[in-house]
Amino acid sequence: MKYSVQGGAAATVLGLTLVLGLPAHSQSMAEAFTAIGAEVCDDSDLLCVSVEVPLNHFDPVVGETIQITYALSPAAEESLGLMVYVVGGPGGTAVVDADYYLSDIAQDVLDAYDIMFFDLRGVGTEHGISCPTALDALFRADGMHFDPGSKDVRDGIVTAVDTYIADCTAEMAYPEVLPHVGTDQAVRDLEVLRQAIGAPELWLYGHSYGTEFVQEYAATFPDAVAGVILDSVVDPELTLTAFQESTLTGSEALLERMFAFCDADAECSADMGMPTAQAYEALQTLLSDGAIMVDYPLAEGGTEPRELDLAFLQASTFNNLYSPGGRSWFLRVLAAASRGDLIPLLRDGYYESSVDIESNVPLLDEDEGFYGAAYYAIVCEDWTEGQDPDAEMARVLHATEMMAPELPRFLDTYFQELSICARMALPASEPRPPFVGGDYPTLVLNSSTDPITPIDQAVAVFERSQNAALIVLEGGPHVVWRMDYPCIESAVVRLLVDGEMPEVPIQVCQTDFVPYYTPLSLPTEPLDPLWLARSVLLEMDMDLAFLGYAMDYDAASGCTRGGTLEAVETDEGAQLTFSDCSYWDGVSVSGAGTMTGEDYEIERINLTLTVTSNGMEMGQIDYNQDWLTGTDWIAGTWNGQTITTTWQ
Repeated sequence: MKYSVQGGAAATVLGLTLVLGLPAHSQSMAEAFTAIGAEVCDDSDLLCVSVEVPLNHFDPVVGETIQITYALSPAAEESLGLMVYVVGGPGGTAVVDADYYLSDIAQDVLDAYDIMFFDLRGVGTEHGISCPTALDALFRADGMHFDPGSKDVRDGIVTAVDTYIADCTAEMAYPEVLPHVGTDQAVRDLEVLRQAIGAPELWLYGHSYGTEFVQEYAATFPDAVAGVILDSVVDPELTLTAFQESTLTGSEALLERMFAFCDADAECSADMGMPTAQAYEALQTLLSDGAIMVDYPLAEGGTEPRELDLAFLQASTFNNLYSPGGRSWFLRVLAAASRGDLIPLLRDGYYESSVDIESNVPLLDEDEGFYGAAYYAIVCEDWTEGQDPDAEMARVLHATEMMAPELPRFLDTYFQELSICARMALPASEPRPPFVGGDYPTLVLNSSTDPITPIDQAVAVFERSQNAALIVLEGGPHVVWRMDYPCIESAVVRLLVDGEMPEVPIQVCQTDFVPYYTPLSLPTEPLDPLWLARSVLLEMDMDLAFLGYAMDYDAASGCTRGGTLEAVETDEGAQLTFSDCSYWDGVSVSGAGTMTGEDYEIERINLTLTVTSNGMEMGQIDYNQDWLTGTDWIAGTWNGQTITTTWQ
């Protein structure tokens, strides 16, 4: 066996068949990784190793190899085993994001398990399938909107997709990887690593696409499995067309449920000003006629015309269905749009489409943590439905026309993925062995309100699996473990640490589908200084440039009605600067502020602002929020009067 260390802190194992003589129990997993050359990762304290595997496991050619990188978090105490954490996508980065995932895992699990992450082939800087410019152009293309019965539209779809495929292939750095990124190849990559570290039995956790990977690995290498946890489940027995139908008909129902929440909520319905479905339909109709121009506020000051099109509305709508908080967020975005403020929608469309919200330039995949072109390549290889691009496209367009009555809002989403796969016509993956569980435990977790992996898919996998239990979170998000839902967390800890499956095969627990609504800040007459100070901070928090701001970086944004807001990191927290910042017609603020706290947690905020309304100075205010005591207070002058108010 030959080992060599390359590329600094990432070590490389050379060889196509790797077997260590020592059994797993004779050494710790950290020692096993170190034995094959693992070193501390570049960007974390985990152990990283890169394993060289055949580019094509089914027809290996000497010299045609690819490196797969693994990161290990050793158990804090005596290890009960090795858990492989398979992230979603496909296309999501795992190695560089491992610390993020680990930060939300219960300490009992971190104490008891070695946890390993890896990047799929086609993901990462070494062999990433990446073409953000081509992908951005595809979804902004006029041809990517379906119109039943229009031959010009159908021809436009083919042209747009074919242009994407050609431009993406030219843009990507590693086109040779493209025909070999299927999950059938990827599960064999993991098996090479398992053999290299002594062939231990694996606990397999996967979320979203990771559940497809886990099922295929467990079915292909059943003797390698100690246990399976499937979180937000893909049913690999479906065709891609059936998967899209399951996902998007369910999403239409979720959107209707979200609209019903708003109609029943006094503040949401008041902000919307009309039935929520009507507000959405009006916006959809407006954008269906083509992109509209919006004066977009810039962080450097001033505005520039930007296009808001239907693709941004669809991305914002669908992606915000993924979580209870996203549903709350989108209702506020829609309410603002219903009142003519389209900036929040355009910003959210950028965010959900992996476009920089300031520059309108596609984000690089390595910066975004998601390789969009790899997503399509892996999905299209795994779920190929035919090899003739023209015949497949005709089938997709016919299926889309048949689905039109059932998908009034998500029809474009339905056909876009199918169209890309139809025209790519990648070689089909090897036939999947069916996953039916085994002697090991299988725990299935799913929300009843998951838009992308609907509950019916989890139920189908559960019903086919031996030794399985199903926990359903009513009202929850896509991906339910690590999200502080007690019924989920306790079940996972009991299984992993205590070796106990749930007492009953099916459990249901509850959370809020839409947990709250944050009302729009709408000024009243006369203008109230305390309301204004609080609302300035609320609007800052609702700006995606400052969302979740923790005083650990510099940020700047154009305020929605003009002017700018800037935050600069300091030793104590952050310094804020407001320059004619306006969130409401005719009202602007200028001045400074400070944020202070510890461990990136804001504890106190102070604002010293001059307020102008319709060109006239209204007053100068000093506003303070104390998050530790839950108090805020204001002092200064307003309309020529001295004000001092304390609120608990």
